[in-house]
Amino acid sequence: MYKSFTTIDTGPYSIKNLKTFKGMEGMGGFNLTLYKNGKRIGEVLNDDCGACHMYQLPNSEFKVLLDHAKKVLGDEFEVEDYFIDEMINSLVNLKRFKSLSKHKTLFRLKGMDDGEWKSFNRKYDPQIRNAIVQKYGDEVEVILDEKLDNVLEI
Repeated sequence: MYKSFTTIDTGPYSIKNLKTFKGMEGMGGFNLTLYKNGKRIGEVLNDDCGACHMYQLPNSEFKVLLDHAKKVLGDEFEVEDYFIDEMINSLVNLKRFKSLSKHKTLFRLKGMDDGEWKSFNRKYDPQIRNAIVQKYGDEVEVILDEKLDNVLEI
């Protein structure tokens, strides 16, 4: 269910080396390296001047990326940009959760809004899990463990 922090099917694509910066439009500037099946295929950047993202990758790779983005998100204007933005948001959230989980345990209850998490002010351990389950019972949907590489489904 919540096996990753990505809200869309990224398929074979992943990003690394994300650098963000404040540009003309606020805080939307970035550059990153785009990977497909673990292999670097190019770079994507946005100078935050109000235009769409710039893709530095072979045309054949861009076409495949565009087709995948359309399959996942529909045939929207600049759908490839939305696809990259979703991967960026997921990576930023993962970094945020990793930072939070150094000292807290994050968990969700059934019916909570997407992106909404409760926390227990202690790093995850089996006693914390038991305390959360004891307090919230069947309402517990997921508990993130201390490594954030797996989700404990209740």
